[in-house]
Amino acid sequence: ITLLGIAHELGGDDDTGRPFIKGNVALGDVLLVEASQVLISNFLIENSNGYNAGCIVANKQNNITISECVLHTKKEGDNPNKGIGVRGDHIQIINNEITFCNPGISAGTDYPLSLTITGNVITDCGIYGGIVLNGDEQNISGNRVLRCVEGIRISGTKNVIYGNDIADCPVWVESTVFEEGENEQRG
Repeated sequence: ITLLGIAHELGGDDDTGRPFIKGNVALGDVLLVEASQVLISNFLIENSNGYNAGCIVANKQNNITISECVLHTKKEGDNPNKGIGVRGDHIQIINNEITFCNPGISAGTDYPLSLTITGNVITDCGIYGGIVLNGDEQNISGNRVLRCVEGIRISGTKNVIYGNDIADCPVWVESTVFEEGENEQRG
């Protein structure tokens, strides 16, 4: 399944050219992925701050790619929702802009993961931070994380974290499993 936003200038001064999807507080997740082999690319998605919801959520699905999207929740209240929440295997999250989410990107603990998270810009995310991941064999590289409570929080083994630009975050990287040989952080 491919959900590809076709760029089209709509005439506004700050128009991104991406199709705009605005979530409804009463409906929860804006895009809930319930299939494997899915590509989502080039959308502007706003979640209107419903309880425990997200802009894009995939639960126990495999081979998911999310790229070139702009995701944010309204800056209202103290508990904004997640930008991208995933549980599954072989997931790629590439070149997205995520703002005012809590967390920006999260991955669940009850399913095997092989994640690649690269080229994303994550800013102003709340108490859970920019990137929060639980699982093994994750590659987190080339992301920019700004003004989040935690830049990257990760648990699991065989994770590689490198080339990320983390600034204005009280905690840059927190690993709950960081024994020698378990996780590798470079740059």
